[in-house]
Amino acid sequence: MEHIRGIGKLKKYSQSLTLSQFRILRRLVLEHEGLSATVYCKLCTDHFDPPLAIDLKFDGVKSFKTQELGGGQSTIDGFDVIDISSKGWERINWQAMDYEDGLVHWYAEEFEILDVAPL
Repeated sequence: MEHIRGIGKLKKYSQSLTLSQFRILRRLVLEHEGLSATVYCKLCTDHFDPPLAIDLKFDGVKSFKTQELGGGQSTIDGFDVIDISSKGWERINWQAMDYEDGLVHWYAEEFEILDVAPL
């Protein structure tokens, strides 16, 4: 996890805090510009004091899939972002997914933590 851009923003609050602890999905936006796609994602903790929000950005998004997400916020029990750059896939370095229920899934060329802040 140390090679993630912006990881210091997360580690500022806790060295042991992981992305899977951000279980409340507050915002998920897919933006297209030509052939390029970007996903912005805001997740919140529900078992951390104080509760935290994290803003994530994924560039070069491919194979974006969601299911069973309603309006407002949704609970994602197993959100994670995995470095898959060693697979050697062209322009795909990250896999974002809900490993528990499969509610969200996509691949991305770049991934960054934009901000982490108390709610």
